[in-house]
Amino acid sequence: LNADYCVKGKKYVIELDGQINSEATFVIDSLLKELESKKCIDSEGTHFVTNVTLNSTGGYVESGIKLGKIFRKYSVYTQLADGQECASSCAYAFVGGKYRSMSNDTELMFHSPYYTTDFKNIYCTTKQSEKDLNNYFVSMLGDKFGNTLFTKTMNYCSLSDGWSVNKDAATIYGLTNR
Repeated sequence: LNADYCVKGKKYVIELDGQINSEATFVIDSLLKELESKKCIDSEGTHFVTNVTLNSTGGYVESGIKLGKIFRKYSVYTQLADGQECASSCAYAFVGGKYRSMSNDTELMFHSPYYTTDFKNIYCTTKQSEKDLNNYFVSMLGDKFGNTLFTKTMNYCSLSDGWSVNKDAATIYGLTNR
């Protein structure tokens, strides 16, 4: 988009690089709220959404879901640019984008929510976490894709491994729409 197309406002791109936590959700929500009235509008009255590029190895499940809901609230375009990765709670946030895309050399990685009681043991999910995640995926992607994503995600419970999805697979599973 050429900046000359904007007769009012500007085209905004936010890059989230780092851990997905409550601070990240607060900052992104604050920025999107501030930019809402300043977004690009072209001469035909078309509003252009804010782009958020994601690059994160994850963070907290609740923060990823909350961030995804914030993205949907502001009709954000989530994207993975060249060389970026989006894993764990970042992948959860990614699916919240109203518009979603990935470059060829990017990857989403999903895994089951887990908790640890010490640094040696990992415990996979709780019934409430499962319910919240399934409901979230279905609300963002619809029944077919949301339930499929949930089932695939729950097959992996690991601190560092999961279901990895490239651009082509993301299209097949309804994770991208641009």
